[in-house]
Amino acid sequence: MLKKFIWLVIFCSGIYFGLQYWFSTEQFQEFKKEYRNDTFIPPVNYYFGQVGYILAKWDFAVARFSYIVEVYPKSEYAVMANYYLAKTYEEFNMRRAMEEYKKVMELYPDTAYGNLADKRYSVLRAWKS
Repeated sequence: MLKKFIWLVIFCSGIYFGLQYWFSTEQFQEFKKEYRNDTFIPPVNYYFGQVGYILAKWDFAVARFSYIVEVYPKSEYAVMANYYLAKTYEEFNMRRAMEEYKKVMELYPDTAYGNLADKRYSVLRAWKS
């Protein structure tokens, strides 16, 4: 079991560092321009953000989730990206996390993520006082 876990960590780390390099290249910027309207871009960025979150690479996760929120606000992945953006900020910037949770509650009040954001916001507010 430990051996499988170690291989999984190595695999995820390899993916993360490879993607981090690719995202910083000019080739990726051209790719984004050429395929901006394709439907696979939001889910790909969302799952890359999840990898960054799992590996505690907060800047990477914030960049991926923010990209979806800003460029694809009508995507079905926008609500999840908004929530996980707040959750990522919770790891290193509580004030910003609270702001992001509040946005999720306002933008998506009748969704599961809106309810989760409301609960996390209440917990952070109680913890802050």
